[in-house]
Amino acid sequence: MKFVASALLFAFAFLQAAAVPAQSASPLDRAVAELRSGHREEAKRHLRAALAEDADLKLSKEAYSAELIALLAEVGGEKSPKKGSGVALPILLAGGGAVAAGGAVALASGSKKNGAPTVSGIRVEPDEVPLVFTSIVRVSADAADPEGDPLTYEWSFGNGEGTGSGPSVTHIFQGAAGPRTIELTVRDAKSSATARREIQVQNVTGLWAGRYGNESFTLQLSEDAGGSIRGMYESARESSEVVGRRSEGRKLEVFVLVLNRLTFTGTLDSTTRSFQGLATRLSPGPDLPTNVPAQMTR
Repeated sequence: MKFVASALLFAFAFLQAAAVPAQSASPLDRAVAELRSGHREEAKRHLRAALAEDADLKLSKEAYSAELIALLAEVGGEKSPKKGSGVALPILLAGGGAVAAGGAVALASGSKKNGAPTVSGIRVEPDEVPLVFTSIVRVSADAADPEGDPLTYEWSFGNGEGTGSGPSVTHIFQGAAGPRTIELTVRDAKSSATARREIQVQNVTGLWAGRYGNESFTLQLSEDAGGSIRGMYESARESSEVVGRRSEGRKLEVFVLVLNRLTFTGTLDSTTRSFQGLATRLSPGPDLPTNVPAQMTR
């Protein structure tokens, strides 16, 4: 009888130890044990304690289960649990459910989904009509992501003119005058947003009417896609071919190939339709002034 009583006491103690987690066990271990025993409310209480100690839980392969993940979601943890050694699981525990799928975790219908980034618009600076080959423009945009995820920025400038990356980039347009479409695509890890802005870029091609001193004239200029400027100068006293060049942003020089070598040097305005500068002659005369103000418009 004494032997039977001792055996019963030993069995009772063993069953009690199996049913109740050891006091030295961590809250997460206790939660796992309670959940396996069917005690969901007790498991939730231990999970709250585990999250209070460390919101960035790491689940061992033995502890990990779809039921535990669902219970964690119910408790309302704010960070993704991790399975194994530093392997992040694709789940956000923000009140939604979760299910296990092939060892990974898939979002259930009530789970938080990724939101696409947004772009508020494209800015072009300075606020003037760009000139091909010489005007440096800066483009920028404000973008945001609903979850605060890191964003990448991809720019294109139309006409096969290349790309750029980053929230703000600089660019010099090439080729012929005309419309250009600036396009920005902003991406997070899962989605993207695109914004576009069309602008006009210019060169000096056109008929210009001008005056310097008492002399009125016209200039018919043509700038090709390579930046070469040629044309004709006409006034009441002389007519000649011209060549020209642009440099440093909006500076323009036009050389009139007459005997007295007339040169116009100045700057185009922000609209590229007006020129202010000086007229200089290599051999000035009484009625052929030099170093006098010159204006042109088109």
